[in-house]
Amino acid sequence: MRGRAGGTRGHLLVDYFIALALFMAALGAWLGLTSVELRATGSAERRLAAVAAAETRLAEFRAGAVAPGPFMAAERFELRGDLRLSRRPDGLRAVEVEVRWREPGEAREARIAIATVLPGGGP
Repeated sequence: MRGRAGGTRGHLLVDYFIALALFMAALGAWLGLTSVELRATGSAERRLAAVAAAETRLAEFRAGAVAPGPFMAAERFELRGDLRLSRRPDGLRAVEVEVRWREPGEAREARIAIATVLPGGGP
């Protein structure tokens, strides 16, 4: 009988380790998915902040509150931008606002740009 009881105990221990290994694998997969979701959420938040910064800078320029040139926006995300103004052959003014930032873990800068055309006179 002793051999039988010892075999049952050993069998339960193997079952325990198998269950633990399956649980750890499931936990690892869940953590991996959560990490990807958080990274995507952070990236979307930075992109949204960049678009908002570009649109705000363009609105400020149209109101005559700022001049063309480089600017810093949203220090939380370390956004850097540049507002450029150029004259077109048809007499209109082309305005482009570009905002750049670095995504965590990326070597290259991400960027967005918005552009519009304004009448020849004014700010």
